[in-house]
Amino acid sequence: MNLEAVEQRCLSYLMNTNKLMTPVSELLQMLDQDDECQGMDVDKLLRFLGEHELFSVFEPIGLQFGLSREELGKYGLVSEPSVILTTRMPTQVQMVASMASALGTMMNAMEAALRQAEEDNDQKRVRNTQAILGRARALQEKLQEAGIRVPRNGGSED
Repeated sequence: MNLEAVEQRCLSYLMNTNKLMTPVSELLQMLDQDDECQGMDVDKLLRFLGEHELFSVFEPIGLQFGLSREELGKYGLVSEPSVILTTRMPTQVQMVASMASALGTMMNAMEAALRQAEEDNDQKRVRNTQAILGRARALQEKLQEAGIRVPRNGGSED
């Protein structure tokens, strides 16, 4: 495996994608198609990109609320680290708006999960989901106190 080739392929891919944040699995899939880059695994790639000045790696926001990667994936949320070029790094205002949007999406998914747990009469899932929602609501309140709206339910704001 040639690290210069990995760097160049990742730079090219991230410069040409329409997505701001690219899941690491997407980069790995692209690298696996290149003879010079084969053999890269997720841990090596994350370490390489995380230590590189041209890339920034972000963990899914839902992990901060106690959700597992499996739970995030189950609810259709980003469940793996994502990569962005530092030159495409959004402004603080854009990052906060993106975080608020992700928080709203996560809260919608967790409220649906809470309803399902209640329908299933699964008290353990109800308690766990309520705890996660409580932490998310606390963050939502902090954001709103700072004048940041959290979009909910397909773009409406709570």
